[in-house]
Amino acid sequence: MTDYYIIHTACRYVDKRTFFQKVTQGLNESYEDLCNRAFDIIRKAEKKLGGEFSLVDITYLESTNQTHLIKGV
Repeated sequence: MTDYYIIHTACRYVDKRTFFQKVTQGLNESYEDLCNRAFDIIRKAEKKLGGEFSLVDITYLESTNQTHLIKGV
């Protein structure tokens, strides 16, 4: 099982990102099914909160020095 994280950026002019939700890929779940499920969550959140959302994994967070976003998750 692999964990992915949905990160929220409130405004494209403000470079502050926050953790929104963790999405875990099931053992028999394809990557396409995971993406469909995650992007359904993102579409609903965009309507409610606005801003931009990204689906990332731990490797991306480590390479961009953003692991602090998921501390305690």
